[in-house]
This record gives sequence, C-alpha cells and structure tokens, in this order.
Amino acid sequence: MIATLEWIACPYCGADDAAPWGEEAGYTAVQCRPCGFVYVNPRPPLDAIDEAAQTGIHTTERGTVNVVSRIGFRRDKVRMFRKRMAALYPEHELRARPVRWLDVGAGFGELLAALENLVHPASRLEGIEPCLPKVEVARRHGLYVSARTLSEVHETYDVISLINVFSHLPDPAAFLGELTRRLEPDGEIVLVTGNGADVRREEYPDALCLPDHLVFAGERHVRGLFDRLGFEMVQVHRYRYFLLDPLPLRVVKNVVKRVLGRPVTRPNTGPFRSLFVRARRKAHVPRR
Repeated sequence: MIATLEWIACPYCGADDAAPWGEEAGYTAVQCRPCGFVYVNPRPPLDAIDEAAQTGIHTTERGTVNVVSRIGFRRDKVRMFRKRMAALYPEHELRARPVRWLDVGAGFGELLAALENLVHPASRLEGIEPCLPKVEVARRHGLYVSARTLSEVHETYDVISLINVFSHLPDPAAFLGELTRRLEPDGEIVLVTGNGADVRREEYPDALCLPDHLVFAGERHVRGLFDRLGFEMVQVHRYRYFLLDPLPLRVVKNVVKRVLGRPVTRPNTGPFRSLFVRARRKAHVPRR
C-alpha cells in the first residue's frame, strides 16, 4: 500500500500550476505550466524517499518494486562509459595530471571501472552510493565505493559525476549546490540524465519508473540550473539511447513487462535523448 503522499510545488521554478503528464504504478507525473519541468506530484515523503534510496525498494499500488534485484554490474555499460567519457574528455586532458574524481550515486561502479583506463595512473577515483547492495557489488569488482552520504564527504574534487541520479533527486537544485561545495575552484561536474521534460509522455521510450524517478528535466532546465550555480557548459552530447540491450534481451524483457502489466520499452524514434553534460565552474565564481 502506498504511504501518505505529499503535495509539492515545482522543484525547478516554485510554481504551483501543473498539468498531468504521465501515470504509472499509482503515481502521477505532472508538467509545470510556467517552466515545463516534470515531477511526481503528490510524491512520497522525504523519509520514505531516503529509505528507498538505501534499500532499493519502492512501494507502488502493485506492492513493492526492488530496483536492485533485477540489475547488476554490466561490462557493456563499462564499455559505453569508456567511449562517452573519452568523447567528453580528450585523452590528453585526463592523463595530463592526477585527477580527484568523485562519482555520486555510483551504483554498481561501472563509470569508475571505465575511468580506470582513461585517467592519469596516480588519479584517485571514488564513489559514494546510498544503496548497500550496490556498494557490495562494486567492491567485489575492486572499486572504491563507500556507503557515505554526501553530507559525510568533506574532501574537494576536480570532477564530480552524477550519472542518471538527477531524476531520483527530490530537490535537484539544492543537491547540485551541495556538489559545488565539494569542488575545487576550477572543478567540473559531469551530469548524465534524460531530456524527459522536452518530450510528450508518448514519446518517452520506456517506463517512467515512478516513484524511483521523481523529476524529469529538459536540456533547458539542465542549462538553467548550471547557469544559476555559476557554471559554463563545456560539452553537451546527446545520444538516442543511454544503453541499448541486445534485441533478443529486449524482446524477453518486454514479454515479461506485458505479463506483469508494466509499460514496455518502445523503439526510440522520437526526440528523447540521454544528455551527457560536462560543466565547469566559471573562473570568477568563488567557492561556496
């Protein structure tokens, strides 16, 4: 049974004027009329959101959904990250000097595994992840991932990455602000998220994964947030797919989804894209 939900204003602009955008598992995603941001409303209370982030278990009208049990460390994801990080960072940049890199919401650690072959050998690659089962998997693969929360991170870094974490944040602007406090004065943020708010629900190529996903930004929202925080956009790459499963696996997954009454993955022939963003603090902006 779904716990008591709370009504909120738009997390991007603060407006309280939204129209239904999509429904799933007893939850509704709405789109802010003034700014176009998409967010779950009403949503679970913050303590329930925090608990779900730690356990990977979310409550829906169909019972509970475990977002950890059906996925794991993927070598194809490592290869994809290696290719796309190399596109964001020409090789000489990452190998020129040791880099202190923190991956926030590191999951099973695939990004860190990809970076090992891209950065200077003396670099320090770390990850933090609230979900203990994911931390354990990452550690089994020899990756330095801890269960610390962002509030427990007191060091500063050259690069902080946030890979497909944005949609899980109840207050993305505040969270990005916290990241800047852990960056060097010329530090960078690497952000990966979809442009869900730029498309209609019927153009979104997969399940919404509510309430695991709480917000959906468009590219203009991502640019707007970085501009507010005093960052300049270094690179923005747009990809049709974040990670494409082999066709036989996609067919099997869709059959299972149909049996369970869940939305199936559709071919992405529309405007939905995965955004790979590299943003750097502007030189004149002091550290917060």
